[in-house]
Amino acid sequence: MNRAPNGLGDGPSFGANTPLNWPEAETPPQPIVVRPKDLLGFVRRWWMVVLITTMIALGFTVVSLLKATPIYVSGAQMLLGEQGLADNSSFDLIEAQAISNSVIEGELAILRSTKLLLRVVKRLELDQDPEFNPALLPPPDPTPVMDAVSGAVGAVRNRVETLLLGAEDAPPPAAPPSEPVEAAEPDAANLGPYAAPVARLRRAVSVKQQGSSFVVSVTAKSQDPRKAAAIANTMFEEYIAFLTDKRFAAAQRFTNWLEGRVTELALKWEESANDVLAFQTRIEGEADSSIRLDQQMTEMTSKLVGARAELAALEAQLSTLQSTIDEQGVIAASDLLSTDAIQVFRQDLVELRRDRTRLVQSFGESATQVQAVDRAIAATMDNIETEVERARAQMSSAAAQQTINVRALRGSLRELEARTLAGLKEQIRLDQLTRVADANRRVYEEFLGRFKETSEIKNLQRSDAEIITYASPPGAPDTPRKKVALALATVGGVFAGLALSLLLELRRRGARDAEDITRRTGLTIFAHLPTLARTITAQRLAQRLQGARSERVAMAARDVQRNIDLVSDQPAQMIVIARREGDDSGVTLAMILAWSYAKLGRSCLLVDADIRTAALSDRFAHPKEAHIVSALYGERPVEDCIIASTPLGVSLLPAVRSSADPEMIFSTNRSAEIFETIRGQKDVTIVLAPPLSRSSDVFDPSMEFDVALMHVDSRNTDRGWVRENMGYFFRTDARKRGVVLSGLGKGFALRKGN
Repeated sequence: MNRAPNGLGDGPSFGANTPLNWPEAETPPQPIVVRPKDLLGFVRRWWMVVLITTMIALGFTVVSLLKATPIYVSGAQMLLGEQGLADNSSFDLIEAQAISNSVIEGELAILRSTKLLLRVVKRLELDQDPEFNPALLPPPDPTPVMDAVSGAVGAVRNRVETLLLGAEDAPPPAAPPSEPVEAAEPDAANLGPYAAPVARLRRAVSVKQQGSSFVVSVTAKSQDPRKAAAIANTMFEEYIAFLTDKRFAAAQRFTNWLEGRVTELALKWEESANDVLAFQTRIEGEADSSIRLDQQMTEMTSKLVGARAELAALEAQLSTLQSTIDEQGVIAASDLLSTDAIQVFRQDLVELRRDRTRLVQSFGESATQVQAVDRAIAATMDNIETEVERARAQMSSAAAQQTINVRALRGSLRELEARTLAGLKEQIRLDQLTRVADANRRVYEEFLGRFKETSEIKNLQRSDAEIITYASPPGAPDTPRKKVALALATVGGVFAGLALSLLLELRRRGARDAEDITRRTGLTIFAHLPTLARTITAQRLAQRLQGARSERVAMAARDVQRNIDLVSDQPAQMIVIARREGDDSGVTLAMILAWSYAKLGRSCLLVDADIRTAALSDRFAHPKEAHIVSALYGERPVEDCIIASTPLGVSLLPAVRSSADPEMIFSTNRSAEIFETIRGQKDVTIVLAPPLSRSSDVFDPSMEFDVALMHVDSRNTDRGWVRENMGYFFRTDARKRGVVLSGLGKGFALRKGN
């Protein structure tokens, strides 16, 4: 046994007043996986906070609803541009005859204007209504406390001004408003006593366009439902009356201007029409009028085109005929001609050749009949050549004559073109005069039509807007909306409770992650386990380990066992497990770890050294007449106290509850002898030490363990407790130390009833 001089093995030294400064461990932080059961656990822990927060929110909302003044909302709808939509030919320059989206904003501005609101205030006498005229409200009831506070604040302010400015430098009384101030607030100066009611009415009404349509809606708010409906309807009625008067005056002015303008345009059109008529009469009386020149140009052009076409055809036939004669001979060229003489000669030639073929077959090539036929064939071919030459000569003569005709027609056409160009100048002048006359006519007709239209509009005196839905008194107030307010209060209270619970959860003193434990202890994390079962018997645990989930459990326990052997550089024989007082999950860890070693074929002994609670022994349904306490007192040999067979396949040295201090019992020579005896009996011995709660419970036997593990339940173990009790843990002599962390949502979970 090798014990450090300070009695703490390889851990740092501690004194009575020595602060626990642990080295920073270089363990990388592990991500936290939030599972549904973790969320359920969070809700179970903080449901009371959420409930109280929700009840407070509901109570505050109910009180506010009882004190709130009900506000009624009523609305009406109006269609803009009814006439403009029905007749798109209306006069665009007249306001309200062609309403479109580009001017609807202007109409909305009129509805929101101060002039229109003033008309509504005067018509409904809202200046006599306390709701819209704050000056008519009764003075508030005196509040002694608030009056006293206001008086004290005023006195302090006056005193401070006196000290800072002096008595002689006190601020002078307010001067009457100057002209710039009046110019900056024209409504206040123009409205006079109606300024406050108009301002209140502006806040009480809302004017909106319905989407991109021509429908405008007005909603009014008031404490009286009938008053709200009256305001909405009056807004539209005053708007229609305002526009009718305004547009009638504008139409009257415009009609007077149009009347004089139409007279001027009529005279101008008449003058330009007379100019056109006179010029046209003059050019049509000339011999070479444009119409006759156009007709002659058309006829001459047609003749020239026909002559050129005939000349081209003749030249093409001559060229084809000559090339055929040069390449294939005259006989082949005769195929291109269709004269009667050539057709007769060709037919005779065919018959002679047929006769020759028959005579050759009958009499032979040297027969007299055959020679006679050959002479006839030669004569016929001479005749064909003569006819071909005659046809070619005729075609050449016709082409030459046609060339002369084309030249003559071309000369005549050039002469007509010169005469036509001379007449175009006069036609251009006529066209210009005609265009001027047409433009004057169109302007005159347009202004004349608008003049008649404006005259009718002036006489109609009707608006292009129409109320399509009148406002009616609402049956229920718009605000406060009690159901919505209560629903929002409930939802808000729940969310506020969850936020407060989350804040409290984040401020919990429990371990948050492996990095937190490593930083506070300076020890390596041997394994990350999930939430372990706190109370499960050995029999029940053995059944669960044989079930379908045994593979996951075995892998998690195997990870702990392999990490222990890895850091020990050899298979560990003596392992001690420390835990916090009340940490029953640490007991489950000892049971699972022992089961893992047994599954590997290594004999394992579980030693319950917790004589305060005997928590490990309570998990096994075995009689406890012989236990570790009786062995320590020498009442029985330790071999007789060991239970050889348990449901987990391991041996057990049980314990019973005792009032003796663990530090006193396990620091004796008898304790050292017992542990030396145990070390040689099994391959692995796992000792569950008493909880780390006070110095009298420190497990400090006179022997060295291979590995000392401290179990930390991240949910229930206070981080401050970990820091404060590490000294007790390091008093257990061990070659290697580490932490097994559970409750972070990794690996497996064995809960009671699983």
